[in-house]
Amino acid sequence: MTACTHTPCSRFTRVPAWGLGLACLAISWSAQAGRPLDVDDAGTNETGHGHVELWHTRGADGEHSTTVAPAFAPLPGLELGFARQTTASSGAVAQTASVKWLITPSQEQGCNQGLAGGFTQRDQDNPGARFAWFINTSNVNGGALHLNLGFTQDHGDRQLPLMGWAYELTGGALTPHVQWVTQKGTTPLFGAGLRTALSERVQLDGSVSRQGGQSIWTLGTKFSF
Repeated sequence: MTACTHTPCSRFTRVPAWGLGLACLAISWSAQAGRPLDVDDAGTNETGHGHVELWHTRGADGEHSTTVAPAFAPLPGLELGFARQTTASSGAVAQTASVKWLITPSQEQGCNQGLAGGFTQRDQDNPGARFAWFINTSNVNGGALHLNLGFTQDHGDRQLPLMGWAYELTGGALTPHVQWVTQKGTTPLFGAGLRTALSERVQLDGSVSRQGGQSIWTLGTKFSF
């Protein structure tokens, strides 16, 4: 669901360009794998640790935005996060607060499950949107398959189904992924990305996605603490 200008909060009728973008914003900060995925994974930071993600997005409409997204795990299997996205030309601001809880203990092999939910607000004068989804991560054969199933609910109390999946090829110096996100009333988003660790605490990453025949580019970094 990233920040990105391509996250979820759409309509059964014609969906605003920022609709699917708000959902990705919500999803992306809450994922342990984090940037540059828009699909959440069933993992959190270790207790007492956290991270800050910072990235720049060139959206499908040509807009440029910057997002900062800190997250922290105060308890085992519980992660709290916040994301703030600012659009350069208009000065529009989208903010997301969220919580993620692991249903099963995190393990390197096999399947892990979790739940995530929260609230997204775009500018102070506009109604916000709630969201929640189930997360399943399957770690097998040097890769990780993530599945998200849930919904967003706008100010009109309309619940819009959301589904996303992503596959990461783990274990090397570079971690590539492919992903697909869709929500009722929006054009599906398909993308790919790459991340690499510059040190134990610093990551560099980037992604490109296609939605409605247009491209969305991101470049970012992640600092762990």
